[in-house]
Amino acid sequence: MATEIDARLRQTEIEPFQPTLNSGVAAEWSQPALDGSDAVLLAESHTGLYRIGIEEKPKPHLAALAQPDLAEPIASPLAVLGKVVYALDAADSLLAFELPGLAPGKPRPLGAGSVWGPGRVGDQVLLATDDDRLYCLDAG
Repeated sequence: MATEIDARLRQTEIEPFQPTLNSGVAAEWSQPALDGSDAVLLAESHTGLYRIGIEEKPKPHLAALAQPDLAEPIASPLAVLGKVVYALDAADSLLAFELPGLAPGKPRPLGAGSVWGPGRVGDQVLLATDDDRLYCLDAG
């Protein structure tokens, strides 16, 4: 569903997503990632990871369709490969979440910070760390 915005009236057909944010804390959002359906994935460094889509009732609005509990905040871009979302957390662990419900897999501590990624490149997700390692993840 496309959203039309009338700039003069400042009205939209779909109400925005409204996460719970703490007073006095600036929100730090990741770049969005498409999940291959009608939803988008976003991470916010204080409140977590969201799969956001349109809910029709009571009136059309963007809502969190899934939000996993996280031990540490997301500290990297999001990369989607097939039915898995990859990210790094603030403890330098590689995280994997299964779509669509964002069921978390077991975190994999990397022991180093990211200098690039994770990012999707073709049919792989690549991640470079500051200890000169390059990780290549595939659908298997």
